[in-house]
Amino acid sequence: MADVSRRRLREADRAQLFLVGALALSVIFVVLAVLLNTAIYTGNIATRDPGPGTDEVVEYEGEAASVAGTTLTTVNDRNNSSYAELRSTYGNTIAVWSETANAHKVADLADAHLSIVTTNRGSKIGQEQQNGFVNDTGGGNWTVANDTAARAFRMNVTQSSLFDTTSGALSESFYVGFNDSSGEWKAYVYQNGGSNVSVDVIYPNGTQVGSTCSVDAGANDHAVIELSSARIGGQPCPAFTKLFRGLSAPYNVTYTNALDNSANEQIDGTYSVVVDRRLTNLETGADENSGEPYAAPALYSADLQVTYRSSVVTYRTNLRVAPEEPDV
Repeated sequence: MADVSRRRLREADRAQLFLVGALALSVIFVVLAVLLNTAIYTGNIATRDPGPGTDEVVEYEGEAASVAGTTLTTVNDRNNSSYAELRSTYGNTIAVWSETANAHKVADLADAHLSIVTTNRGSKIGQEQQNGFVNDTGGGNWTVANDTAARAFRMNVTQSSLFDTTSGALSESFYVGFNDSSGEWKAYVYQNGGSNVSVDVIYPNGTQVGSTCSVDAGANDHAVIELSSARIGGQPCPAFTKLFRGLSAPYNVTYTNALDNSANEQIDGTYSVVVDRRLTNLETGADENSGEPYAAPALYSADLQVTYRSSVVTYRTNLRVAPEEPDV
């Protein structure tokens, strides 16, 4: 009889343990559900409303980045006598803008600043006078820049000067070469029957990258080719994007077939490119003094810091500007 009673007590104890365990699990599941719902709600609110003061921060950062990039381009164009002059002019311009913009933010009880962390030296190569794309001694095959990376690479070419592929092979036309560890990538510039300016990008293995990019030069007989911004005549050229995404920096930039076998020009116009190799280490067929094509000091990129403080938000971030750097 006693054994039966003890057995029933043990069974009752086990039942109570199961009941307590079930209740504990129920509580845990309820807590998890509440936490999950809270997280989802918080995420939704955050998506709809990042918080007070954030719109002003985003607006200020966007303006700062735009000013920093535009100023870098302008300084390279107008103050390229030396790196010291470039850094000084760039720094002073950014400081003036920062203080002027901050004066407007004071009305919003905010303190905002844009400051330069560092500038990175490079070189700018180009020609501003309408001419053939030969080097400073008149050669048609030459190195524009060695062991480098390029941005803001633009050419304004005359259509009627280009090699016509209806009278010869594509390989006879002018091309910009990008020689990296995988070989030479080629961007051929030509016309086809006098009806357009066309560019074919060729892989190192000889196959074509994407489709031909073409534009009608129109009445003025000129077309702008923006290699690093992947446009021709203002229209997208996906082959240029694939070119720069496939390249591995550093690479050599070269011009080939600027003259044909009879020393006649096969391309005419203006061009400019900014590279990240400083002038003292640059190998180029451009003139480093005062002639054309020219090679001059330039700022390739700049690193800056944005700070924004108000009663509701404190924000600090770094930004890098390198206008018209390829999207890679």
